[in-house]
Amino acid sequence: MNEVRREPLTIESICSPLTVEEFVNEYMGKRPVLLKGPRPLQHLIDKEGVFRLCANPKADVFAGVIDPKGAFHQILIKNDNATHLYATGWSLQVEELHLFLPEFMELSNTVRDGLGIYSSMEMGIMLSQPGKGYSLHYDPNPDTWIFQIFGRKKWTYSKKAAVHRPLAYSLLPRGDKKPSSSSPHYTIDRPDESDLETVILEPGDVFYFVGGTWHAAEAIDECCHVILGSANAPWTDVVYSALTKRLLPNPEWRHIPEDNPARHEHLDSVAKQRLAELRKAVAELTPEELLAAVELGRAEKRKGAYRQK
Repeated sequence: MNEVRREPLTIESICSPLTVEEFVNEYMGKRPVLLKGPRPLQHLIDKEGVFRLCANPKADVFAGVIDPKGAFHQILIKNDNATHLYATGWSLQVEELHLFLPEFMELSNTVRDGLGIYSSMEMGIMLSQPGKGYSLHYDPNPDTWIFQIFGRKKWTYSKKAAVHRPLAYSLLPRGDKKPSSSSPHYTIDRPDESDLETVILEPGDVFYFVGGTWHAAEAIDECCHVILGSANAPWTDVVYSALTKRLLPNPEWRHIPEDNPARHEHLDSVAKQRLAELRKAVAELTPEELLAAVELGRAEKRKGAYRQK
């Protein structure tokens, strides 16, 4: 019997039934959208394949559960504990999936290259039993794609982001408490949960949402989905890279600052000198240097996030 040849996923098939242009113009970076399948995703991995990933000593494996009081818990676990915790009702999440399976690296690069994404891409996989999942939260990834591999999962989500371009994860606390964030650069309001939307993901579906979108997921069947997200890469990183190239040739900028309160007057003088040099470097910085830093960042990020470097 001849083996059936599987056509590789293209950016056109991922964005379908929208065109790539429609997806980029109407949804990307703006609002969530469910892209109904079917797509050939189920061949990528099965339940036993997820357990094999969990057993890999190089894999980062997390287990998550919502307790009877509604509080969410997630822990980094030892690889050989995965099957036991899953049997007791914990969902399993394996991070940096693209480092272990070339099919997922290919999927990551297809999305990144097809949509012209500057950032590195982060990829994980989640396996859940019926009735299990994660509570309402949002992630800092500027863009997130959910690829439903097998089973069905109910997603509840906000129609717009709680904050534009967040820098940190936030979990919705129980009761009337306001959400918190580890970032001091913005405040977060509690969402109106009566205004949240619900969709059911089936095998071959793709669900897209932007960073800061509140979302929760609950498995209807035993199910598995792949998470693909773009990593934060703000302009501050670009400017830092360009200024570092200008400043580090000066050995004074390579010094470690002293930590001696008794020498405060000296430290104050040094700080004023560094600040004067920084102002001069900023004043002399050119658009060409910033663009060169962008290109350098693009080349590095093409290798992927985390250990893929």
